[in-house]
Amino acid sequence: MLSNRKKLILKAVIENYSKESQPIGSQLLAGLPYLNFSSATIRYDMVKLEKKGYLQKNHKSSGRVPSLKGYIFYLNNLMTRQQKKIPILSLFEKIIQEKDLNKEQIIKKILKLLSNLTNYATINIGSNILKVSKISKIDLILVSSEQAIIFIIIDKGNLQYQNIFLEKDKNLTIFNLKKVIEFLNNLLVGQTLYKSLELIKGNEIKEKIQKYVKCHKQLISILYESFCNFVSNNSNIYGLTEFFQNSFFDVRTIKEMMFILDKRELNKIFFSSSETVCQINNQIRLIPYKQFIIIS
Repeated sequence: MLSNRKKLILKAVIENYSKESQPIGSQLLAGLPYLNFSSATIRYDMVKLEKKGYLQKNHKSSGRVPSLKGYIFYLNNLMTRQQKKIPILSLFEKIIQEKDLNKEQIIKKILKLLSNLTNYATINIGSNILKVSKISKIDLILVSSEQAIIFIIIDKGNLQYQNIFLEKDKNLTIFNLKKVIEFLNNLLVGQTLYKSLELIKGNEIKEKIQKYVKCHKQLISILYESFCNFVSNNSNIYGLTEFFQNSFFDVRTIKEMMFILDKRELNKIFFSSSETVCQINNQIRLIPYKQFIIIS
């Protein structure tokens, strides 16, 4: 158990580190009006907090920064809600009560507002759509004698479409395309997107499609891209520019952050069972990623 003094010091370290983005030393804390302790006392307790795993030493500075254990303790026991910030909650309640918005639109608006209020990047990632969503229908609509559109619909009601240009010299006719669509429906309807992607890359589809069209590689590529687009549209990021306004991040750090914020990387992080995930009592998850922590 931590004493009340150590709790106050840990809280001060975390909150000031969040503001300054720099390691926190005992002299800075001693100057805070609500910490009526000497610099030596604070330094002693910071060493104890470090030994218990709540703080960690920064080798480039004499100050200390919060550890993952420290953040978890703070979120569960020390974080307080300031009275002046309570009215902000009504902004979220207003969004939730908008009757013309569906669940997905509400989540997106809340995350955008949260990013604006906190100056942090917020991320929305849906369920692992590859493994839970199934193909409902694949359809073809003729736009003109030279153009058609392939529609792919999944059981969530989401839709992807791709334009196809009909070229007579490649024997790509509407009749042949309809035969291909009929075959694809028989094979893929009811299959998950993940399974459908596997089947599309297999020889069975390739051999069947090339019986009807010569440009089977291009057609398979169009289908593959359409299925992948369901995943790309399954996540949104707000407040990305905040990383460039924070002096704590150097160019290398920003590049690394941009890499993990790529939609494919995010899906790997959130849906990979090998990732270390710290579950907190209030259902907040902390996902350590090198020098970052993703809070979800």
